[in-house]
Amino acid sequence: VRLEGTNVEEGRKLLKESGLNFESAVDMWDGAQKAIKLAQ
Repeated sequence: VRLEGTNVEEGRKLLKESGLNFESAVDMWDGAQKAIKLAQ
């Protein structure tokens, strides 16, 4: 998940508390690196 914008902190908090299994990334490069690591 990548969030950016006005309510980014609120969005991060909601996702963290959701109980969903996901990874967050600060930018596309970070997201790509995490996706590669998780796929291995």
